[in-house]
Amino acid sequence: MRIGFITALADEARTLALPGDPTPGHLVEIAGAGMDNAARAADRLLARGVGGLVSWGTAGGLDPRLEPGFTIIYRAAVDATGARYECDPRWCAMLAQSLSAMDPAIESGFSAEHAVATAIEKAALREQHDCAAIDMESAAIGRRAHAAGLPFAALRVVVDPADFDIPQAALCALEHGGQPHKLAVVRELVRRPREIPALLRLARWYRLSLARLRLAACSLHAGFGVD
Repeated sequence: MRIGFITALADEARTLALPGDPTPGHLVEIAGAGMDNAARAADRLLARGVGGLVSWGTAGGLDPRLEPGFTIIYRAAVDATGARYECDPRWCAMLAQSLSAMDPAIESGFSAEHAVATAIEKAALREQHDCAAIDMESAAIGRRAHAAGLPFAALRVVVDPADFDIPQAALCALEHGGQPHKLAVVRELVRRPREIPALLRLARWYRLSLARLRLAACSLHAGFGVD
């Protein structure tokens, strides 16, 4: 069975492109950030006949205990309306077993309609939805998988911790296709040079999260998703 992996960013997709691929025949779609982009990517994969969908990539921390680089297997993805899209328990168990050396947590994740930048916003979402991490795609992917009657899973690695305010320059760094928009970052830093230290910290955490995603891909069992 072919599995469809969806990432927001090209960097995240590259973590799945490994020699000796543990998931032969899988398909990867780079959606770009956001729920609408993720839904369209899911539709493209469903049209190609995948047997299930996986949301794969980075996330922000909502639980204050989660540090950069922490790996989370979602129990469910929750959207702003409170709708909850449960992840397939068997797939969650397979992921937990494959990635046991990484000591992942199984928690619910929240999918936002827009970028959430401040620690205050993160704390409010944690309180409202009781989720450990935040992204902008997983609930849309889960919604499409549930509508098609197919299994769904989500694996995310934390970049920014709950108490960190994301610099404005980072928020304008991406184009819809999932590629970095470096000129926009430079322009914003010219306007906000005080953000440079925070941006450097965020860049270091981002590199760490990608390394952890590569490790997760390497550790993924060859039988993942197979009945």
